[in-house]
Amino acid sequence: MEALDFNLTETILGPDGSSFAFFLTTSSTVHNLAFAPGPPNSLHHIAFYVNDRADVIRRVDMLKHRKITTLDYGISRHGIGGVTTTYFFDPSGNRNEFQCGIYEAPTIRGSAPPIVWAGEHIPRGAFYYESAVPANFFEVVT
Repeated sequence: MEALDFNLTETILGPDGSSFAFFLTTSSTVHNLAFAPGPPNSLHHIAFYVNDRADVIRRVDMLKHRKITTLDYGISRHGIGGVTTTYFFDPSGNRNEFQCGIYEAPTIRGSAPPIVWAGEHIPRGAFYYESAVPANFFEVVT
């Protein structure tokens, strides 16, 4: 993280209190990369920040027009980052996310502590509207 000057914006703690998901950015967006449970050294997804919620919907329309499937939960919102979001797999099999958020992350690494999600708040943090994490969300990585 330090070698590439990433800033940790948010993290999820497991039952044992250790971090098991990390949200990293090199800009003022909530995150550019997310690392979550899965096989060692795997990537959960790459995030692309877009202008606003309407832009997320336009991007979904673009994906559908190009016959690229969005993941089962469609457009949703994360408590983590407060982002409106949709996920899809690119032709190489990488999970990607279009998102727009409600806050800007500090651009100076370490200038603000990360937001920590733990315990019963994790499902709502992951998928705010559904308050549940789809079973395969952490199983599929690249």
